[in-house]
Amino acid sequence: MDSLGLELESVDNLELYSHLPPVLMEKCAALSVRPDTVKSLVQSMQGGRGAAEVHPAAQAQALAEIRRDLDKYAEAHEKASFTNTELHRAMNLHISNLRLLGGPLDSLRDALPRPQLNEEEVAGLQCMKRILGKVQEMRDQRGSLEKQLA
Repeated sequence: MDSLGLELESVDNLELYSHLPPVLMEKCAALSVRPDTVKSLVQSMQGGRGAAEVHPAAQAQALAEIRRDLDKYAEAHEKASFTNTELHRAMNLHISNLRLLGGPLDSLRDALPRPQLNEEEVAGLQCMKRILGKVQEMRDQRGSLEKQLA
């Protein structure tokens, strides 16, 4: 049960879902201190896509060196462009979530899912709670026995 992180008191406590987890509250606080974070992120994603110009030199040796550099930089630019495109795609998926985290806590609370359990599921949770109680009882008994034997 330890690997699942189940606590006897919280197995069937649906009230836990009406509160925001502390980690989520920390992230909301960090975003509320800097309310322009999402806006500046969107602006930075929209700008900064300029291209550099290369002027050829008159001499053949200089031109060959420039072409080697151009090939090298074009390859690097292609890789960076792909990475940048992937970053933009990922960020666009999360902009609405960042706005939600930076917004009012009531909106965030309303957006979080809440469990809708039927009677069978509630009975399953109660059974799990009973099993966890037995596990804790066995741990206590084992501890008591270890003390008696020591």
